[in-house]
Amino acid sequence: MLGRTARALRAGFVVAAALAVFPSAASAAKCDKVPTAKVFAALGDTNDYFLAPGGDFEAGSPKWQRTGPVFQTWTHPALSLAGSTGMVMATGGSITSPKLCADMDRPTLRFLAYAYQGTGTLRVDAVHEHGEVVTLGRLSGSAFGSGAATDSVAFGSLLAAGLEDSKDVQLRLTAESGTWVLDGVYIDPYMR
Repeated sequence: MLGRTARALRAGFVVAAALAVFPSAASAAKCDKVPTAKVFAALGDTNDYFLAPGGDFEAGSPKWQRTGPVFQTWTHPALSLAGSTGMVMATGGSITSPKLCADMDRPTLRFLAYAYQGTGTLRVDAVHEHGEVVTLGRLSGSAFGSGAATDSVAFGSLLAAGLEDSKDVQLRLTAESGTWVLDGVYIDPYMR
């Protein structure tokens, strides 16, 4: 009896050691590669980006969920990197994207932002499928002119636990104060 127990324990240790050395395929999954473009080149940023799902807020795009005082879809002259519509929200309003894959190969994101009268704070969060929220950054309205692009905001660099991990998250933009106009949410898919 003792011999069987010892063999079973040894077998269990071998399996545990193998799992530690060879992580499961699910934990080693990477995000799919997607077509990119140099959408912020006119602003001096020559990195490649791809549009977040529905990140242009155009008709027919995947819809972002709206909560609180999200006034309307804002129609503006077409911007080459944003399309012709954007979102407007007041204090307490938020918009949440469809699911998006995050990993270390997608380190940052950028978008167009405008705080009415140059005042307000916008919080950028990533929401994991189990409800965990990670704040990626806070933007001050005084930093942006009309329709200015944000600086790079950490994305995969904050969310991926290791170089081989990927996670499905949703982006959530929340007006903590002030009224915000938002458009053109883009992800940078290359590791630096």
